[in-house]
Amino acid sequence: MFTWVKVCYWEGIASTGQHLSGSKSGQSLHSVRIALHHEGILATRLKWRWRVSLRNAKLNLKDIADFSTQLGYLLHSGFSLLLALEALRSQHFSNPLMQPVLLGLKASLENGMDFSTALAQYPQHFNKLYIHLVKVAEKCGNLPDQLLKLAAYQEKLLSFKYSIYQALYYPLSLLGVSIVVMLLLTLLVMPQFEHLFTTVGVQLPYLTKSLIQIARALQSTRFYIISGGLIITCLAISFYLKV
Repeated sequence: MFTWVKVCYWEGIASTGQHLSGSKSGQSLHSVRIALHHEGILATRLKWRWRVSLRNAKLNLKDIADFSTQLGYLLHSGFSLLLALEALRSQHFSNPLMQPVLLGLKASLENGMDFSTALAQYPQHFNKLYIHLVKVAEKCGNLPDQLLKLAAYQEKLLSFKYSIYQALYYPLSLLGVSIVVMLLLTLLVMPQFEHLFTTVGVQLPYLTKSLIQIARALQSTRFYIISGGLIITCLAISFYLKV
Protein backbone atom coordinates (compact mmCIF):
# COMPACT_ATOMS: atom_id res chain seq x y z
CA MET A 1 0.00 0.00 0.00
CA PHE A 2 1.27 3.48 -0.82
CA THR A 3 2.21 5.25 2.40
CA TRP A 4 3.70 8.63 3.15
CA VAL A 5 6.54 8.17 5.64
CA LYS A 6 8.70 10.72 7.42
CA VAL A 7 12.38 9.99 6.86
CA CYS A 8 15.46 11.69 8.24
CA TYR A 9 18.16 12.37 5.66
CA TRP A 10 21.55 12.61 7.31
CA GLU A 11 25.16 13.46 6.62
CA GLY A 12 27.97 12.38 8.91
CA ILE A 13 31.51 11.28 9.45
CA ALA A 14 32.44 7.65 10.09
CA SER A 15 35.07 6.57 12.61
CA THR A 16 37.48 6.19 9.69
CA GLY A 17 37.03 9.84 8.75
CA GLN A 18 34.96 9.07 5.67
CA HIS A 19 32.05 11.39 4.85
CA LEU A 20 28.80 9.45 4.52
CA SER A 21 25.14 10.25 3.85
CA GLY A 22 21.89 8.35 3.80
CA SER A 23 18.36 8.15 5.19
CA LYS A 24 16.96 6.59 8.36
CA SER A 25 13.55 6.41 10.00
CA GLY A 26 13.05 7.48 13.60
CA GLN A 27 10.76 9.27 16.00
CA SER A 28 12.98 12.30 16.53
CA LEU A 29 16.24 13.80 15.33
CA HIS A 30 17.74 12.86 18.69
CA SER A 31 16.86 9.17 18.27
CA VAL A 32 18.30 9.18 14.75
CA ARG A 33 21.49 10.82 16.03
CA ILE A 34 21.79 8.15 18.75
CA ALA A 35 21.17 5.34 16.24
CA LEU A 36 23.90 6.71 13.96
CA HIS A 37 26.23 7.03 16.95
CA HIS A 38 25.74 3.31 17.71
CA GLU A 39 26.74 2.60 14.12
CA GLY A 40 29.94 4.60 14.57
CA ILE A 41 28.77 7.65 12.63
CA LEU A 42 28.95 11.23 13.92
CA ALA A 43 25.94 13.08 12.44
CA THR A 44 26.76 16.54 11.11
CA ARG A 45 23.46 17.31 9.37
CA LEU A 46 19.93 15.97 9.91
CA LYS A 47 16.82 16.94 7.97
CA TRP A 48 13.27 15.58 7.86
CA ARG A 49 11.64 14.81 4.51
CA TRP A 50 8.48 13.05 3.38
CA ARG A 51 8.57 10.31 0.80
CA VAL A 52 6.25 7.66 -0.60
CA SER A 53 6.91 4.14 0.59
CA LEU A 54 5.50 0.91 -0.83
CA ARG A 55 5.95 -0.78 2.53
CA ASN A 56 3.45 -0.73 5.30
CA ALA A 57 4.85 1.79 7.77
CA LYS A 58 3.14 0.19 10.75
CA LEU A 59 3.90 -3.04 12.56
CA ASN A 60 0.98 -5.43 12.34
CA LEU A 61 -0.63 -7.30 15.22
CA LYS A 62 1.44 -10.41 14.60
CA ASP A 63 4.68 -8.43 14.86
CA ILE A 64 3.57 -6.85 18.14
CA ALA A 65 2.42 -10.21 19.51
CA ASP A 66 5.73 -11.88 18.61
CA PHE A 67 7.67 -8.98 20.11
CA SER A 68 5.71 -9.15 23.37
CA THR A 69 5.97 -12.94 23.62
CA GLN A 70 9.69 -13.14 22.97
CA LEU A 71 10.52 -10.20 25.22
CA GLY A 72 8.37 -11.62 28.03
CA TYR A 73 10.06 -15.02 27.88
CA LEU A 74 13.53 -13.46 27.73
CA LEU A 75 12.79 -11.37 30.82
CA HIS A 76 11.43 -14.46 32.59
CA SER A 77 14.72 -16.20 31.77
CA GLY A 78 16.69 -13.56 33.64
CA PHE A 79 17.71 -11.28 30.79
CA SER A 80 17.83 -7.57 31.42
CA LEU A 81 15.78 -5.32 29.15
CA LEU A 82 18.87 -4.16 27.28
CA LEU A 83 20.15 -7.67 26.66
CA ALA A 84 16.68 -8.88 25.70
CA LEU A 85 16.25 -6.10 23.13
CA GLU A 86 19.70 -6.84 21.71
CA ALA A 87 18.76 -10.51 21.42
CA LEU A 88 15.53 -9.58 19.64
CA ARG A 89 17.49 -7.44 17.18
CA SER A 90 19.45 -10.50 16.09
CA GLN A 91 16.20 -12.47 15.66
CA HIS A 92 14.37 -9.75 13.67
CA PHE A 93 17.26 -8.78 11.41
CA SER A 94 15.11 -9.41 8.31
CA ASN A 95 12.24 -7.13 9.44
CA PRO A 96 13.00 -3.57 8.19
CA LEU A 97 10.30 -2.06 10.42
CA MET A 98 11.21 -3.84 13.64
CA GLN A 99 14.94 -3.13 13.47
CA PRO A 100 14.76 0.68 13.96
CA VAL A 101 12.16 0.24 16.72
CA LEU A 102 14.37 -2.17 18.68
CA LEU A 103 17.39 0.03 18.15
CA GLY A 104 15.51 3.12 19.30
CA LEU A 105 14.12 1.36 22.39
CA LYS A 106 17.58 0.14 23.35
CA ALA A 107 19.08 3.61 22.89
CA SER A 108 16.35 5.20 25.01
CA LEU A 109 16.89 2.70 27.84
CA GLU A 110 20.62 3.37 27.76
CA ASN A 111 19.84 7.06 28.25
CA GLY A 112 17.90 6.27 31.44
CA MET A 113 14.38 6.30 30.01
CA ASP A 114 11.62 4.03 31.32
CA PHE A 115 10.50 1.24 29.01
CA SER A 116 6.94 2.58 28.80
CA THR A 117 8.24 6.07 27.96
CA ALA A 118 10.47 4.58 25.27
CA LEU A 119 7.48 2.74 23.78
CA ALA A 120 5.49 6.00 23.76
CA GLN A 121 7.95 7.32 21.17
CA TYR A 122 6.39 4.89 18.66
CA PRO A 123 2.63 5.62 18.79
CA GLN A 124 2.15 4.24 15.27
CA HIS A 125 3.21 0.79 16.53
CA PHE A 126 2.14 0.69 20.20
CA ASN A 127 -1.27 2.06 21.17
CA LYS A 128 -2.09 3.91 24.41
CA LEU A 129 -3.55 0.81 26.08
CA TYR A 130 -0.38 -1.18 25.44
CA ILE A 131 1.85 1.61 26.78
CA HIS A 132 -0.35 2.20 29.85
CA LEU A 133 -0.38 -1.48 30.82
CA VAL A 134 3.40 -1.68 30.43
CA LYS A 135 3.76 1.40 32.63
CA VAL A 136 1.59 -0.14 35.35
CA ALA A 137 3.52 -3.42 35.10
CA GLU A 138 6.82 -1.55 35.53
CA LYS A 139 5.58 0.01 38.75
CA CYS A 140 4.20 -3.29 40.05
CA GLY A 141 7.29 -5.29 39.06
CA ASN A 142 5.51 -7.84 36.87
CA LEU A 143 6.58 -6.68 33.41
CA PRO A 144 7.33 -10.19 32.01
CA ASP A 145 3.88 -11.52 32.94
CA GLN A 146 2.17 -8.44 31.59
CA LEU A 147 4.01 -8.71 28.27
CA LEU A 148 2.84 -12.31 27.89
CA LYS A 149 -0.75 -11.26 28.67
CA LEU A 150 -0.50 -8.49 26.08
CA ALA A 151 0.82 -11.01 23.56
CA ALA A 152 -2.15 -13.30 24.22
CA TYR A 153 -4.53 -10.35 23.81
CA GLN A 154 -2.91 -9.37 20.49
CA GLU A 155 -3.18 -12.93 19.20
CA LYS A 156 -6.88 -13.13 20.13
CA LEU A 157 -7.50 -9.79 18.43
CA LEU A 158 -5.64 -10.98 15.35
CA SER A 159 -7.69 -14.19 15.25
CA PHE A 160 -10.91 -12.19 15.58
CA LYS A 161 -9.99 -9.84 12.73
CA TYR A 162 -8.95 -12.77 10.55
CA SER A 163 -12.30 -14.50 11.11
CA ILE A 164 -14.13 -11.31 10.09
CA TYR A 165 -12.10 -10.95 6.91
CA GLN A 166 -12.62 -14.63 6.09
CA ALA A 167 -16.38 -14.21 6.55
CA LEU A 168 -16.44 -11.16 4.27
CA TYR A 169 -14.19 -12.62 1.58
CA TYR A 170 -16.78 -14.82 -0.16
CA PRO A 171 -19.66 -12.30 -0.41
CA LEU A 172 -17.29 -9.52 -1.49
CA SER A 173 -15.83 -11.81 -4.15
CA LEU A 174 -19.30 -12.57 -5.48
CA LEU A 175 -20.12 -8.87 -5.51
CA GLY A 176 -16.94 -8.09 -7.43
CA VAL A 177 -17.60 -10.82 -10.01
CA SER A 178 -21.20 -9.63 -10.44
CA ILE A 179 -20.06 -6.06 -11.09
CA VAL A 180 -17.51 -7.24 -13.66
CA VAL A 181 -20.12 -9.36 -15.46
CA MET A 182 -22.62 -6.49 -15.53
CA LEU A 183 -20.00 -4.12 -16.93
CA LEU A 184 -19.05 -6.61 -19.65
CA LEU A 185 -22.69 -7.10 -20.62
CA THR A 186 -23.27 -3.36 -20.69
CA LEU A 187 -20.12 -2.46 -22.62
CA LEU A 188 -19.93 -5.41 -25.05
CA VAL A 189 -23.30 -7.13 -25.38
CA MET A 190 -25.74 -4.23 -25.13
CA PRO A 191 -24.29 -2.34 -28.17
CA GLN A 192 -24.88 -5.46 -30.31
CA PHE A 193 -28.54 -5.56 -29.27
CA GLU A 194 -28.88 -1.85 -29.97
CA HIS A 195 -27.60 -2.36 -33.51
CA LEU A 196 -29.99 -5.31 -34.00
CA PHE A 197 -33.03 -3.39 -32.73
CA THR A 198 -32.14 -0.37 -34.86
CA THR A 199 -31.86 -2.55 -37.98
CA VAL A 200 -35.18 -4.30 -37.39
CA GLY A 201 -36.94 -1.06 -36.45
CA VAL A 202 -38.68 -2.47 -33.39
CA GLN A 203 -40.23 -0.06 -30.89
CA LEU A 204 -38.27 -0.56 -27.66
CA PRO A 205 -39.78 -0.41 -24.19
CA TYR A 206 -38.70 2.30 -21.78
CA LEU A 207 -36.53 -0.02 -19.66
CA THR A 208 -34.57 -1.25 -22.69
CA LYS A 209 -34.05 2.33 -23.88
CA SER A 210 -32.74 3.25 -20.45
CA LEU A 211 -30.27 0.36 -20.50
CA ILE A 212 -29.05 1.41 -23.94
CA GLN A 213 -28.56 4.98 -22.76
CA ILE A 214 -26.56 3.72 -19.77
CA ALA A 215 -24.44 1.58 -22.10
CA ARG A 216 -23.69 4.60 -24.29
CA ALA A 217 -22.69 6.66 -21.27
CA LEU A 218 -20.41 3.91 -20.01
CA GLN A 219 -18.83 3.45 -23.43
CA SER A 220 -17.94 7.15 -23.59
CA THR A 221 -16.12 6.82 -20.26
CA ARG A 222 -14.71 3.33 -20.83
CA PHE A 223 -11.12 4.38 -20.19
CA TYR A 224 -11.97 5.92 -16.84
CA ILE A 225 -14.03 2.92 -15.80
CA ILE A 226 -11.23 0.47 -16.61
CA SER A 227 -8.64 2.67 -14.91
CA GLY A 228 -10.81 3.05 -11.82
CA GLY A 229 -11.42 -0.70 -11.73
CA LEU A 230 -7.70 -1.43 -11.87
CA ILE A 231 -7.01 1.10 -9.12
CA ILE A 232 -9.73 -0.35 -6.89
CA THR A 233 -8.41 -3.87 -7.55
CA CYS A 234 -4.86 -2.85 -6.60
CA LEU A 235 -6.10 -1.15 -3.44
CA ALA A 236 -8.17 -4.19 -2.50
CA ILE A 237 -5.21 -6.53 -3.00
CA SER A 238 -2.90 -4.28 -0.97
CA PHE A 239 -5.51 -4.04 1.81
CA TYR A 240 -5.94 -7.83 1.84
CA LEU A 241 -2.16 -8.33 2.05
CA LYS A 242 -1.96 -5.73 4.81
CA VAL A 243 -4.51 -7.43 7.05
